[in-house]
Amino acid sequence: MYAFRAREYAKQCLQCAINNDFKQASYIRQQAYVLDPPGTIGIDWNDGDRIWRMDSNYLFFLNNEDFTDLQNSLEYIHLFKAGIFVDNLFGFRDYWGIKQIMILSNERLYSPVLEQFLADKKLCFDSISREFIYADTKMRNISAKQYYASCAKKYYKPKHRPVIYEFGEFNLGFLSKPTEKQLESIRINHRDIDLFNKMTLCNIEKFPKTFQTFQKHKIANSEKYKNWLHQYNLSLMRYNPQQFLHTKWGIYEKPNPYTIQVKYGYRNDVKKVF
Repeated sequence: MYAFRAREYAKQCLQCAINNDFKQASYIRQQAYVLDPPGTIGIDWNDGDRIWRMDSNYLFFLNNEDFTDLQNSLEYIHLFKAGIFVDNLFGFRDYWGIKQIMILSNERLYSPVLEQFLADKKLCFDSISREFIYADTKMRNISAKQYYASCAKKYYKPKHRPVIYEFGEFNLGFLSKPTEKQLESIRINHRDIDLFNKMTLCNIEKFPKTFQTFQKHKIANSEKYKNWLHQYNLSLMRYNPQQFLHTKWGIYEKPNPYTIQVKYGYRNDVKKVF
């Protein structure tokens, strides 16, 4: 089945899941795959009862997953679960269902536990999607718990050991156990993405449309990058003058917390802008 066609069916399924009719969502996907099978080995898509047993089993584990680390409304949590359910129905790996929930809801995912986890790893960047990290962790937990339950039911010894993330732990998606050097590389990349996104909003003359072009010039510290940064800092000073220190020796980013330098002359303890 072509991706665009799967997305069309998924829209119908998502609406059913939002309306708490998960069985109908399963039925729509099942009928779509009867007409255009995805090539899954060992699944008879004409057997609607068996398909629903599979999907209802996933729904059981989804409903038993712990979402108490979210400080969101019950309505939002239900929407988020609906997005996860549909992503699982179609095997989407790009968080399509979660993206749709982000469009439909004005509420944003908020988990103090996740924020603390990111803070501990020094990864509190705007460009890191909390929704994707949270959804990916829950989906991995559900799949792992289903697998272990299936092995126990059939008295099989598990051949694999998928991770079940404990409360307060999350899958970051890039590495299971990154080294500090790898984490620092990730931090630098996201710091650059955040800067690119902020500069994009400032109407900087001849600013690149893609992050890759921006990053290439930033790494090279090219004259173009220096000019973009100059325009960006001017824009910041225009709209956020309280964030800067103006002295006869130059303009500096105001430190937080702000401290007065007693000695006379240039400051070496804060970043000079101009």
